Amino acid sequence: MPSREPLRRRKSRIVPAAFLVVGHFRHDSYAEKTALLAGEAYADSAIVDVVMKVATRRLRPSDIPRTGLSPTPSSTAMYPLPA
Repeated sequence: MPSREPLRRRKSRIVPAAFLVVGHFRHDSYAEKTALLAGEAYADSAIVDVVMKVATRRLRPSDIPRTGLSPTPSSTAMYPLPA
């Protein structure tokens, strides 16, 4: 099953990890420190994100069951096809 997590969020975890690995193998302390700071920034933002989601209790669209009815008319209802 594919991940429902947005690609940009996955990238924001992959990039610091890649910097850490590359910095480690190149013995580049600057790259390692950059990776650690980026990872820390991601963790801090993730904590705020979770706290805000819990505090607001906002439902995601995927949490609402589909009833098969659309709140907006479809294009075929607005512009019927010729017979």
